[in-house]
Amino acid sequence: MTYVIFLTVVFLAALSAVAASLFLSNGWRRHLPESIILPVAARIRCALRSRRSIQADRQLSDALALMCNALKAGLALPQTVELAAELLPPPLSEEFGRVLRQLRMGRDFDSAFATLAESVPTEDMELLVQSVDVLRRTGGNLIETFSSLAATIAQRRRVADKVSALTSQGVAQAVTLLMLPWLLGAALCVLAPDFIEPLYSTRLGMCLIAMALIMEAAGAVWLRRIVVIRI
Repeated sequence: MTYVIFLTVVFLAALSAVAASLFLSNGWRRHLPESIILPVAARIRCALRSRRSIQADRQLSDALALMCNALKAGLALPQTVELAAELLPPPLSEEFGRVLRQLRMGRDFDSAFATLAESVPTEDMELLVQSVDVLRRTGGNLIETFSSLAATIAQRRRVADKVSALTSQGVAQAVTLLMLPWLLGAALCVLAPDFIEPLYSTRLGMCLIAMALIMEAAGAVWLRRIVVIRI
């Protein structure tokens, strides 16, 4: 579980609990759409985009191996992009297809290929784009570069998957700890609304909720440093 997905789960859990408490209080129902729907929609959009970038990044080593074999067969670099757009599964094939459409519309290869780093903002894709740009400017062996990049990315992916498997329990425990107070508050809104009503109907209660949010954010950062390891 990546840092973005980790914070997204925590954010959505806290937001869901707050939304439930606001919905159950009569005075806040009319403010629910503008205060809840738009932030949730923006967060979901960011999470989906991040998930798509991660999926494309996982396919990058296979794409480099395919392009390396195509170069060995005598194809030019634009032809290897077309081959990758046809043979690779989405979402990476869609990104190569977008580059191919830009080439057919008359855009130069360097600027069209650089858009991959914008649509898939990952370290490995940035490394690929910069490598191609440098080799095309200064000259070099694209076959050896693609082969070494594919091997390096595949090795990093294996290490990252191993680390993710070793830390998955800690991530699950961290998410559970961060969700627990808000789920308990939502349950109390249903089971004992009179008991928890002062928490969202008085100034002191709103101050306590703000303090809880700050402490939750600090706890999320602290737990993230413990359970999330960057490769």
